[in-house]
Amino acid sequence: MRTLPLRAIVILGIAGFILTTTSCKKRKLNRATTTSEDNALAENLFDDVFSVMEEADAENGLSDKRGKNGSGSSFGDSLRDTCIFGDTVKKLPIICREVLDTTDGWPRRLTIDFGSGYTGKDSITRKGMIILERTGRYREVGSVHSYTTDNYFVDDHKVEGTRAVTNSGLNSAGNSEFNIDVTGGKITTPDNETITWESHRTREWIEGASTIFNIFDDVYSISGNASGVNREGRAYTVQTTTPLRIELDCRWIVSGVIEIEPDDLKKRVIDYGSGVCDDEATVTVGRKTRTIKLRR
Repeated sequence: MRTLPLRAIVILGIAGFILTTTSCKKRKLNRATTTSEDNALAENLFDDVFSVMEEADAENGLSDKRGKNGSGSSFGDSLRDTCIFGDTVKKLPIICREVLDTTDGWPRRLTIDFGSGYTGKDSITRKGMIILERTGRYREVGSVHSYTTDNYFVDDHKVEGTRAVTNSGLNSAGNSEFNIDVTGGKITTPDNETITWESHRTREWIEGASTIFNIFDDVYSISGNASGVNREGRAYTVQTTTPLRIELDCRWIVSGVIEIEPDDLKKRVIDYGSGVCDDEATVTVGRKTRTIKLRR
């Protein structure tokens, strides 16, 4: 029987150790960032649904705002080309209907149907329907805007759940505040992995309320908590420690800090940055900090 020389045995042993160590590090990295990435994905996808309905309401005169009417917002152009202007819809190779209640009173219902899929100027492909039920205009104190999804996808991520937005009036700073509740939230990824997510938060309208002809300069500050189960089946809770800044002309959260506590793992601190619109955030676990890409 032929035996390997000692040098070969040592080399193979070192190679095996390196492979094992690299594999362990990769697993630890994935373990450290999966919950953070999944929570950020859920945040972004449900904010996207809100943005669609915000513009649809504005374009149809059901809020106290108006759309940009072609001034160049990547998201706004996408929705206008798709659903809002009836003459334009006929030119698109999809079935996309915008259905508005004909009654003048409240409550009212708005349905946006992206059909079998349409890629807008923001490079996001949406398909399926979003249904919005509301009891009054967005700025009316006590009004409730509740929307659900029907076989709705954003870039092949299926988004399910109900989100209710309740106008709670002006706060001490004179800004409008809204209670935001997401129930039954579920994201199914293109790889058929599932993420569940629910939240109870407060949204403060801090910029753009006075510019009635432009919804895309609107900025919100969000605080509160959330919970979910990541794609690996691990439950977690979320607490906002520095309010999140949401700008309607950006597809990402631009700043703010949250703490995530997954079951049986160390707390993660997620920092979305200092206000730049990009797809990066940092994750700190103990003394180690990593940069992650926010999936959408």
